[in-house]
Amino acid sequence: MSRCQRELPLAEYEGIVAEACLGFTPSGSRENDEETLTHSICRNVYSFLQENMKTFFPLVDVPNLQAYEWKLHQLVAARQSEPFNTLELPRRCIKQILDKSYGEISSKRRPDMTTTEMAEVLRQYYIEDTTRRLPDAVSRLKDSAAERCFAKTRLFRLELILMTLARKQKEDARLADVISNLQRLAYASANQDLPFATALDVARTEIRQLITITQERQQDGP
Repeated sequence: MSRCQRELPLAEYEGIVAEACLGFTPSGSRENDEETLTHSICRNVYSFLQENMKTFFPLVDVPNLQAYEWKLHQLVAARQSEPFNTLELPRRCIKQILDKSYGEISSKRRPDMTTTEMAEVLRQYYIEDTTRRLPDAVSRLKDSAAERCFAKTRLFRLELILMTLARKQKEDARLADVISNLQRLAYASANQDLPFATALDVARTEIRQLITITQERQQDGP
């Protein structure tokens, strides 16, 4: 974690969540209010951690509530100063507020994100957003060089995600569908299936070479 970044202790997180829910007025729709409260918590967390809300870009074809929770989890997990569940606190607080307004629905289970939605989140948040957190030097490149850098970054991100998902398939059978959906989405956005598949193969080879080099250096020691 960078020295200039603020950390988020659990006690502070509790205060942020409680403050975000103050003055809540029911709209008549429990689902809409759950989205509104979750977004309010996101906004306050971003403000406390001095993160620009411009990075809070929408995720296409992903339900708002799941997109908000995904973004909240990503930021809190990266900046928490101690281990704690990133979503348990806001979900509990929101449920208590909504239960008072609409009645308790303890038997209702939150619907799981579909494998298509999971693939779409991975594509948009981890693969397509190639300008996020790149070194400042990239902004000084010529357009053609910057484009090559973005394309390479995108390929490496995609292949790393596919490799990670493939390793975890035995733990969750749904991941096979996530891989299939992610490949379909990525190939569709690339427009040229064969050249893209070839480039992805090259990226896979280069990643494995980098892993091998790193492991050999670790074995050799300093």
